[in-house]
Amino acid sequence: MHCKYHHRMSRKGYIGLEAEHREKNVIAEDAEVDRSVLWRKAREDKSGVITNVETLEVAEKIDDLLEKKLKGEFKSSEMNDVLTAALGSQERYGRVRGVGGFVKPQVFFKTPRKKRESVPKAMVENLKEQLEETKSLKAELEKLKVQLASVMIVMKGDRLR
Repeated sequence: MHCKYHHRMSRKGYIGLEAEHREKNVIAEDAEVDRSVLWRKAREDKSGVITNVETLEVAEKIDDLLEKKLKGEFKSSEMNDVLTAALGSQERYGRVRGVGGFVKPQVFFKTPRKKRESVPKAMVENLKEQLEETKSLKAELEKLKVQLASVMIVMKGDRLR
């Protein structure tokens, strides 16, 4: 139900599709293949025709964006590339479309992992002192509220007399 754009590459996957096109010299041996091209090729039948109307619209967007990219009118960056723009949806965290199964975005787009940072002991001690001071100030505020409430009660009593 959620899959709109069915591929037609059987069991070979994107890696097998890329290898097949390199053997047929559709893709040069040393050329880096854009994943949008593989996505489009995966949805063509043996004669190179896309039969699904929705898939054809996305394929036309891909072709248009690739032309704009060659002219310099479209700037692609890591996760915002031609395929993402053509499909109109961002990549999910679990996989990357158009490159095969079990490929995570961190690996494909080569984004660095967030590293842990150590906090200096002086800063930790400072924060602990601030926390203690905040607790004492809150306790003092509660005492003042109680005193204010008792003063208000006494003042109301004086007005009634």
